[in-house]
Amino acid sequence: MSNDSRATRERGKQRKSLLLEATIRVMAERGLAGVTHRAVATEAGVSASSTTYFFDSLDDMIGEAVSDALATEMERLAVFRERVQSQDYDGPAVIDEFIEYLRGNRDASTIAQFEAYLFASRRPELQPRVAEFVRMTRTLAHEVLSAAGLHDERAAEAAVAMIDGFALHHLADPHPDHFEIVARALRALLAGFATLPFTESRSEQVTTVIGHMSKQTGD
Repeated sequence: MSNDSRATRERGKQRKSLLLEATIRVMAERGLAGVTHRAVATEAGVSASSTTYFFDSLDDMIGEAVSDALATEMERLAVFRERVQSQDYDGPAVIDEFIEYLRGNRDASTIAQFEAYLFASRRPELQPRVAEFVRMTRTLAHEVLSAAGLHDERAAEAAVAMIDGFALHHLADPHPDHFEIVARALRALLAGFATLPFTESRSEQVTTVIGHMSKQTGD
């Protein structure tokens, strides 16, 4: 391959990347309804014809942008997981570390995440990627809570749902104490699940034991 061909391909990759990043920004600012070829091209600072050159349709552009954004976020999660696994954290410290991770989330990325959930509900080919992202966040939450001494996988699912809910509320009504409240809620969840065996009814305890036995048998 000639140097000119390599340079042309590299410029093409860079322009496509600009368009994908611009799609996420437009999605965050205006929602899915605001994502048009012209709006994305203008945001990226390229000609309007660029979007139709790189993508077959608007849905294809949105789908690739969503997939790319989720992949980037999963890389962030993987880096955070490695850091947690390499340190000997106690319960409060691991939650504090997780809150610092959440502080690094940009509002645009959070909005795009929720828009991605909605978009994937209408695009079956994207659902596996979104489901993979949700599973990875639950796995991360389980590892964080396990490091804090709580090994119940249901607690991880509850934590992820709770954090997503807080994130949505924060976007709608920003609160200066947002991360402090999330930290306290995580500690309350930690304490609540730790004491759950003492407050469950007899039938709930039996159901829990059967569930664990069925899972072990399946493994």
